[in-house]
Formats: sequence, C-alpha cells, structure tokens
Amino acid sequence: MMHILVTGACGFIARHLLQRHLLPWVDQGLCRLTLTDLTLPRVSLPDGDLASRRALNVRCIQGDLSNPQTWATLMAEPVDRVFHLAAIVSGAAEQNYEAGLRLNLHGSLTGLELCRQQHARGGAMVRFIYASSIAVFGPPLPDRIDDTTPLHPRLSYGAHKRMIEVMIDDMSRRECLDGRGLRLSGVVVRPRAPNGALSGFNSDLLREPLNGNTLICPVLPSACLWLSSAEVAVDQLWQLSQIPQDAWTRAGRSHGACVLNAPAWPLRVSRLVVALGEIDSQAPSRVQYDPAAPLQAQFGDWPESAEFASAQAWDLPSDQARFAGDVQAFVRASLQASLL
Repeated sequence: MMHILVTGACGFIARHLLQRHLLPWVDQGLCRLTLTDLTLPRVSLPDGDLASRRALNVRCIQGDLSNPQTWATLMAEPVDRVFHLAAIVSGAAEQNYEAGLRLNLHGSLTGLELCRQQHARGGAMVRFIYASSIAVFGPPLPDRIDDTTPLHPRLSYGAHKRMIEVMIDDMSRRECLDGRGLRLSGVVVRPRAPNGALSGFNSDLLREPLNGNTLICPVLPSACLWLSSAEVAVDQLWQLSQIPQDAWTRAGRSHGACVLNAPAWPLRVSRLVVALGEIDSQAPSRVQYDPAAPLQAQFGDWPESAEFASAQAWDLPSDQARFAGDVQAFVRASLQASLL
C-alpha cells in the first residue's frame, strides 16, 4: 500500500486535497497517509473525524518541520510520495525572517535530504510534489509571463521557494528524487483567520462585500490579480502527481526544470467587483480603495497576458476553462468551497 506524507495538513489547500483526492484513495485501499502540521488539534472533514473509520490508514503527527527530528519521525517508515504544502507565507516570512528561513528553506532541505537518503539505501525513489508560488516572480513584472520568464523574487518567501525549486531540479537530475513543483497563485477563498499572507486581501475581496461588510481594498480597481479556486488548485497538484515517472523524467531532461507555472486566471479587480454585483447588487458599494504602494506593486500589477503551455501540456486544469469564462460562477464556487 502506497505511503503518502502530507505536510501542512491543517492548511487550506491540504484540507481540499484530502477531501477531493487522498481520502478517496484511502477508502479504496490504495494508500495510507501520514499527516503533519505544527498544531493538529483536530484534522476533520464534513464526513467525520479522521480518527474514526480511517484510523488504521491515517496517522497524524504534530511537529515543527524546522526541527530535523520531526522529519526523522515522519520518515521513519518508507515514504512513496510527499505533498509538501507547509510554509510560512509571504507577510509572516517578511516579519519573522528567521522563522521563514528555518521552515521554508532549511526545513524543506531536511525533508529532501531524507528522501535522498531513503533512495540511496535502496528504498523507493520518493515522488516529491512541492507547492511553490508565483512569488518567485517579482516586481517590476513584465507585460507577459510564460514558461521562459526570468525569476526575480522580491520577498524572502519567494526567494526560499525558488531555492527549493533549484534543489528539486538538481536532485531530480541526479536521479535521487522524482521531484515536481507547481507555482500556485492566489488561491481563494481562504478562511478569515489570518495566516500571514500579504495576498489575503484576494479572499477578503470576494467574501466580505457579500457578507455585508465594507472592504478597504489595498490595490486599484485596475489591478490585475492571478487567482485560482481551491478545487482547481488541488486538482492541478493531483494531476501533477499522477504523471507517470518515465514521461515526467524524459520531459525534465529535455527542458531542464521540474517546476511548472500553475494555470491561473488573471482578473482585474473591477471585473471581480462586477461579478460581486451580479450576486448582490449592494456588494460593489461596500468596496472602497486605499491603495498601499507596496501591495499594489507586488500583487496588483500581474499581467493579463499569460501562457501556461507546459502545465497545459500535462492537462493541468484551469478555472477559466472549467467555468467557461464565467467570473460569477467562479466566485460562487470559490465561496462554497471555502466552507470546508
């Protein structure tokens, strides 16, 4: 039975990945899971606590991934796949540089090294699926982004993500690892509880005006945001994880990289506000603007022109295609998924 490790298991993306893909595999007897997070008060889903009927094949381990002993515990038994979703995100990593460095960089490197050691001992080559970020790009952003756009992160979070991408490429080249990274964009609609993400206003913009609350938007109405629904983001990660190793390895050798830009939907704030008005006619009046220059530069100037050819060649889905260009349907679905 395949053993899959999920880090950041209490996070927004991990909960959707569990619900849509991993727990159905557990129920079919296709895998067993080890879930880990800094705090694991209760990893639960609408159909009940994971400690109930899935207890035999779901193990929860609380721990800090910046501590090498936590990784050693997690990988004491052979692991076949890792979904590495844990991170200290943008704003939090800027405010606490040492914490971001310990987890995002050194913690990730520790996990990669233990994967390498497992294979070096004759164990399975780990398929390591890494949640990277479009934070690897940085301002000033170009007029168009595609698979060849140079990377110039301007946040520590983005720099850490890029460094781990490079290590995944190198370890895959050396055939120590079956590494696959996906640069996710603004995944919405996240819970109201803060997680330190500077891009959290993306979710606030879609949620708060429809809840009857005034929102002070920190970017201009003309700002372009790159967004993804939670369901599409986890479907992208899952599709990436399902590509046969020989096909992925051949492709990696030909273009020299194991990381893809996830297909995002570039949407202007003004268009999103129109969609809110289609749901609630009063919602647009609840959106006010007080642009903060740093957020506008980092998060509001994404180009509308983008190409995601490499990801699309592997059949990774996109919201724009799934919702047939209907922004209102995208907003409704994203809000519904946020209830998980």
